[in-house]
Amino acid sequence: MINKWAFRNEEWFIKSVDEIKKILSNSDLTYEQAKCVLRETEHQLTTRQEKMKVKD
Repeated sequence: MINKWAFRNEEWFIKSVDEIKKILSNSDLTYEQAKCVLRETEHQLTTRQEKMKVKD
């Protein structure tokens, strides 16, 4: 279970943030393009989360 108050200090979070920063900073994306990539990724994660919910 994720501790919603302390997850930013957990190893999985720190590694994920570092990886995302590395990918975005080492590319030729503009700020707007990077924002678009992050929005699309968020949308995909939200969609996946919705599909995983138990239907009543």
